This record gives sequence, structure tokens and C-alpha cells, in this order.
Amino acid sequence: MSLTGVVFLVLVAVVALGAGVAAVVYLPRFAGGSVRAISGRIGVLLAVNVLVLFTVGVALNDQYYFFADWSDVRTAMFGGRAVHVSHAGGGAAQAANALLPGATPSGTLPASVVPTATATKPQPTLPPGVSIQGRTVHATITGSHSRLTGTVLITLPDDYNDPRSQDRSYPVLETFPGYPATPQQWPDGMNLTGELDRAVAQHTTGRVIVVSPQTEFPSGADDEC
Repeated sequence: MSLTGVVFLVLVAVVALGAGVAAVVYLPRFAGGSVRAISGRIGVLLAVNVLVLFTVGVALNDQYYFFADWSDVRTAMFGGRAVHVSHAGGGAAQAANALLPGATPSGTLPASVVPTATATKPQPTLPPGVSIQGRTVHATITGSHSRLTGTVLITLPDDYNDPRSQDRSYPVLETFPGYPATPQQWPDGMNLTGELDRAVAQHTTGRVIVVSPQTEFPSGADDEC
């Protein structure tokens, strides 16, 4: 079961509520001044309070993401092997340049890559690990030096599939998620395409290509961004 999300939070809250009800029902059984009675009352009240605090902690974790998953909790409590990642700029550039057919060393992507009903040229065959959903290119890339495999999302401007933009070069904006997060937070959680289109319509920015790479290796590990 996922550490974050509504399911786990509801489960913990139900358990805490049940413990509170059980305390009301069973506390009269520990009446009196004997050691057993006092210990029983302390145990019941302690259990209820721990469960209430745990519920609050789970709710706060859902909001602020102190721990992304159970492996994070395990590492925090019992320690674990640190993840060390080394990056080579040359390898990253080579992987990016090889992402889509016709890409140039400057990072410009060919407009003909995006399927369009009005394009005059045949659609090129996409490389393995690359798919297109709307205006978002989903790519799985393995670094030539690091050998790390990660996800990269490329959000294209609204006129990218226009044949008239065939020879146009766009500036590239790179975005990074926080922790814990995935590149998908930009097009999904932050409505990237909608916000870009609105900014272009208001003439507060020009059309850009947005590259959103995965930054956690392995996924879910806190590498301090």
C-alpha cells in the first residue's frame, strides 16, 4: 500500500477512530487503583494518542511529502546506502541529441516529428522508447556514460506541428520537479500547456519547448534535487 494518498490516510484514520471507541467501551473495565487497572488505563490512552498523532503525521506527509514511500521511511529509521550519481555532460548531450530524428546539436527538434493531419511529409518513425500524447513527447533515455535510465517529457508549443514552422527554431526551457515528484507534475499538476498558451496569448512570453527530466535515481530516492 502506498504511503501517500487517500487510501492509507483513511485506513489510519479509521483505525484511530476505532481505538477511540474501544477506549470508551473498555476503560470502565480498568476501574480501581490496582497496578493492573492503572496499567490498563495508561495502555489504552497511550494507544489512542499514538494513533491520533500517527494519523496527523500521515496527513501532514500527504501534504508536504516528507517521505515519498516506505523505503524512505526505512532509510530514515534504520539507515541505508546512499545513492551516488555521477553525470557526464557529454553523454547527456549525446542522449538528448539522439532523442528524435533530425535533432540538431543545439537541441532543436524537427517539427515533422509531431503527427498532424495537415503535414505534407510522411510521419517519421519514432525511436524506441518515444511516444507522443497530444503536445507532450514521452521519452525513456539511457545515459551513454551514467547508464541511468530515466523519463524525459518534452512539451511542444501549440504551433509546432504547423508545416509553416518546419524550419523554425524554438528556445528550450528546462524544468525540474521538486521532491518527491515526477516529470509528469508539470503537464498534469501544473497545467503546463495551458499556462504556456495563456502566457503566449498575453504576450508575456514567446513559444518555447519545455524539457522536464526525471531527477530522482532510483525513482523515489531523495537525492536532494
